Amino acid sequence: MCCKSSDNAFWQGIKREFDCLRKVARSQRANSIRVPRLLGLVTLAETGMIISILEEYIPSVVLSDLSELGDEGIEASTERKKKWGAQVRETVDLLYDIGVIWGDGKPHNVLIHKETDNA
Repeated sequence: MCCKSSDNAFWQGIKREFDCLRKVARSQRANSIRVPRLLGLVTLAETGMIISILEEYIPSVVLSDLSELGDEGIEASTERKKKWGAQVRETVDLLYDIGVIWGDGKPHNVLIHKETDNA
């Protein structure tokens, strides 16, 4: 499980992420879209105010850090990169189909699952 929280300055980003993950979770394509699953919310007991979101933890390597892949003895072959690219494209298309726009799509925000080797 991963907990994401923020102060007031970054709360809009966390709220947008929550809204997007909730939309994914409620869609008929939820099991096909490769994003962390929304697990819950953390609220203040006194007020009920939401202070963070809980997401599925993905044991991963960040795609943009290919040197880290090499450090772990993982070869980033052309075939693997093509597979990851196709998976990212499919995810973006599925998100678009349900009205979710990936607003910060860049290699730094792509995770490669350490166990499944999927993006």
